[in-house]
Amino acid sequence: MVIPNSTSAATKAALLSANKVQDVLTWKVTTKSAATSDVEFHKKWEAIGTPVVGGTAAQFGELIKRDTVRLGKVVKDAGVTLD
Repeated sequence: MVIPNSTSAATKAALLSANKVQDVLTWKVTTKSAATSDVEFHKKWEAIGTPVVGGTAAQFGELIKRDTVRLGKVVKDAGVTLD
């Protein structure tokens, strides 16, 4: 299925089966965990206000949920709107 003018990750993820989404998340978390094991990376990443996390896809999902709430508030308080 092709959706014209659609490039968003959310749209693509919605078209994947639940198992495929879980596989992709697991791969991303595993890759991120390996890539972020450097202590200097941790210091720099946490300095910008984002915790460095590794673990399961479920833990990554929880981080996304928390960040969605936190950043959603920032956007709302700033009065950002879509054109």
